[in-house]
Amino acid sequence: MSKKTTRRAMIASVVALTLCFAMLVGTTYAWFTDSVASSGNIIKSGTLNIDLLLKTKGDTDYVSVKNNPTKKAFDYQLWEPGYTEWVNAKVTTTGNLALKYTMKIIANGQVSALADVIDVYYAPSEVDKPATRDLTGLTKIGTLADALAGTIVINDTLIPGTNESDFATLALHMQETAGNEYQNLDIGADFSLQILATQYTYEEDAWNDQYDVAAEYPVSDQAGFAAALTAAAASTQPTVITLSAGNYEIPANTTIDGLKIEGKPGTTVDTVNISGANTGSLTNFEAENVTFVSSTADDWKGILSQETTLENATFKNCVFSSEGNTGRTNGIYGPYASGTLVFEDCTIYG
Repeated sequence: MSKKTTRRAMIASVVALTLCFAMLVGTTYAWFTDSVASSGNIIKSGTLNIDLLLKTKGDTDYVSVKNNPTKKAFDYQLWEPGYTEWVNAKVTTTGNLALKYTMKIIANGQVSALADVIDVYYAPSEVDKPATRDLTGLTKIGTLADALAGTIVINDTLIPGTNESDFATLALHMQETAGNEYQNLDIGADFSLQILATQYTYEEDAWNDQYDVAAEYPVSDQAGFAAALTAAAASTQPTVITLSAGNYEIPANTTIDGLKIEGKPGTTVDTVNISGANTGSLTNFEAENVTFVSSTADDWKGILSQETTLENATFKNCVFSSEGNTGRTNGIYGPYASGTLVFEDCTIYG
């Protein structure tokens, strides 16, 4: 073979190798592969929902209190010795979370001596009113005064899919021995048959069913509200206080930074104690679903009056009621307000 032929062969080989490398540059390697995916994952919060249904004199079936807020368990104004009121109650859940609840009778003010001579009878079931005048099937559990003092409390649980309703029967009976000293009296305040509900240790998380063991009921009386406000004032963290339906007062000289009050239908906060010469201060304050009133004779009524200062506040779905009065009533007194004030879906009278 001549040198020219050898050179041509070598050049051809180099060209071929170059072409091969050029072709490889545009290719990818093949590896064994596989994949798997966990699809259809769901994160959705549950619903905790409770209702009280009543069947009173004249009712042929149970009536929802949630759907009929004016429905009363006891509504009579001519009580006399021997008189009895009978009511069937049904506590039910339409949510999908297990809950615990407490049933109690609470007063919305001072209670008179009349409550001492009205006995409370109870059965943990639906008991039909007997044809004859007696309290067959019910057990006396104390007086109305005992109930209003908080010593009579009924606790139970509801678990969707297992037991979604509980029944109870209550009767109030005025003692036959009540004398003339009880004429022309009223209890001294209206009162409520109240149901409070919160989470129950039933559903399980990655460890057990105890993650909601510390769940607390909403605040339901003035003593609980005052205690919660005191704790909020001492805390360095923002505080949320949930109030059940009822009447409450903000104590005089209350000073809190970072407070939210959440109300339910029928939650009323009387601001009489923060109207006048006070040194209180509400900073970074929020209220939702609350009706604010003031029983003071002060010309300036409302959430803020005179010496109480308000700094950075948000009111959502709140009502500022002037209680039928006209003129300069129930406003936000500008000279003591600062920062940003937000009113969202609120109604202000006066």
